[in-house]
Amino acid sequence: MYKFTNFPKTIEKEEYELQQDLLLDLCEQDENIIGVYSIWECDLLGVSDLDYLIIFQRYIDKEKISNLAKRYQLIDTVLFLNEENIKSVNYLSHHFSYNLVYGKDFWLEFPKENKNLNIIYAWKVCFFSLLRNFYTYKQNQYIDVKKLLSQINDIRYPIYFLENLGIEKAEYRDFLNEFSDFRRSYFSHQNYEKLEYFLIESIRLSWEIIFDLNQFLEWNNDNTNYIYGRFPTLFSDFDDEQKYKIYTQRLLANIWKWSRVLYLPRGFDYWSWKGSLKEDLNVILSNNNDFLNFWFKNIFLNIVLTIKKILDFITLRTLWKRK
Repeated sequence: MYKFTNFPKTIEKEEYELQQDLLLDLCEQDENIIGVYSIWECDLLGVSDLDYLIIFQRYIDKEKISNLAKRYQLIDTVLFLNEENIKSVNYLSHHFSYNLVYGKDFWLEFPKENKNLNIIYAWKVCFFSLLRNFYTYKQNQYIDVKKLLSQINDIRYPIYFLENLGIEKAEYRDFLNEFSDFRRSYFSHQNYEKLEYFLIESIRLSWEIIFDLNQFLEWNNDNTNYIYGRFPTLFSDFDDEQKYKIYTQRLLANIWKWSRVLYLPRGFDYWSWKGSLKEDLNVILSNNNDFLNFWFKNIFLNIVLTIKKILDFITLRTLWKRK
């Protein structure tokens, strides 16, 4: 039996528009800001956040704008890109839907034919989010309703990128359509039993997405077997895909249940990537220092994380030998 927490409350569309206007007023005061895009769309008022991409020329105080934007409750992410690097916009973030809300239109469009970008962005969502979030709820038997409505919605990203890679499955599209209908009508039904069903289905489909993606990952044999800390992970190359699920569940049952640890195919260790895939990842990292968010911005939290890394090392090494 799950315990449900953090129930979303409906927020009027006018409040979203007001907070966007406040951000745009701030941008209009800086002549170096020449374009602002909203990222994706707010399809569930009260759950959806506002995310933006700001295009600038010469110099702007990114930290100042980010800090001011954080004062607005509904604004989550603000990305920045120099006009000189506009051709690198697709090497910035896994987002692929931009809508102009202020200034010059640069006609941003994701290159669906770019194999490496599709692989890297699908990998990012699979590695950092999906199962780590879903297993946390399952292991602890609680559901943060507002967060889960957003986290399950993130499955659309790797499915989109897999479709660009030629992996089109009816069950993926059927799930997205079913959940989208459920999510849009949430405030009219608030069906928590159905939300449990979507959680379990999300775990099942996330594994299938991971295995589908793994066939595109190119890696060297001299890679590491562990990643510790904020996203603890063990890597292997089992012939039987079911073993990844079994060992992940065993790890979660034997260590701190909030650890978010996973057992993944060896190709998911980005340190082991080679060739153009590794080169394109480095281009993304040069444009977005936060793309691989293994650390926090808070010094105290990073001290705690360092201690956790040491504990992970001891615990995971022990379990690795026992596997």
